[in-house]
Amino acid sequence: MAEGEPDRMSQDGVHQDGLRQGRGNQGRRNDDGGHDARAGAALVGVDSFDDMHDSPEDLQRYPSLANPLESCRRIEEEFNRADGRAVAFRWAHRWMTHGAALSATVAVATAIVALCYYPIGFDSQPFAPKWLPSRHVMSLIELWSAGVAIVVVIFGWIGQFKEKWLLWRHQAESYRLLRYRFLIHPAVWRGAPRVRDSG
Repeated sequence: MAEGEPDRMSQDGVHQDGLRQGRGNQGRRNDDGGHDARAGAALVGVDSFDDMHDSPEDLQRYPSLANPLESCRRIEEEFNRADGRAVAFRWAHRWMTHGAALSATVAVATAIVALCYYPIGFDSQPFAPKWLPSRHVMSLIELWSAGVAIVVVIFGWIGQFKEKWLLWRHQAESYRLLRYRFLIHPAVWRGAPRVRDSG
């Protein structure tokens, strides 16, 4: 899993779950029967949820978390690197999959049409409509489409885009877990200047 696109697989899932949760909780009421305005305001911004990047406004809003979050900058940089590669390999895998499927479909459809309108063993084509390409052109389309599908499959198998996508995605999510593991470490909240996790 080109770098820089913020569309991350894990955050896509959080985005969709947050929207569903937001729609389901819009009708929630307080004990006195009124709507919870604060909960509604929080649900409005759920689509921009990002638990790996802390803005200066977030640090000012939660001063007690400022120092621990500042210590996570290195983890954030490594997450961005792994996440960017995961996104790049994911898009490469998708393009390869779509290209192979489209080319193979064109090859099979062309072969079926050619067999229907250009029977083998007949010199004339009485059933072929005028707008249909000739048998030679149909054969070229079929061969080229099949060849493109084979080349794309071989290139994707050699490049191992799916395996690399899953590998970098796993590494990026490991950095996410490392961030939370660091933040909940007791030494962080005892005021220790630095925590070295040897586990």
